[in-house]
Amino acid sequence: MKTIQMTIDAHLLKAVDKLTRLRKTTRSALIRTALEAELRREQVRDLEARHASGYARRPAARGEFDAWIDQRSVMDDATQRRRMRNGSREVPPAEK
Repeated sequence: MKTIQMTIDAHLLKAVDKLTRLRKTTRSALIRTALEAELRREQVRDLEARHASGYARRPAARGEFDAWIDQRSVMDDATQRRRMRNGSREVPPAEK
């Protein structure tokens, strides 16, 4: 690992210090984790832009994804049966 020096606003440092105490970690570890997360988000944004650009150049053909739609309904049915066996009928927000 390399050691770096950085300038940070006082209010941001105060928030970082508070969070490091809550998470029982160090400033360095917290900032490393935040930077890694931002780099991952940037990579996802880049991939999504490339994906959208590809479909703009060559749109999907009618019916191209029908097999996947059918597969999704099978997975949804299996997920619903599993939840009912476990006593949960609520669909989590991420799956709605």
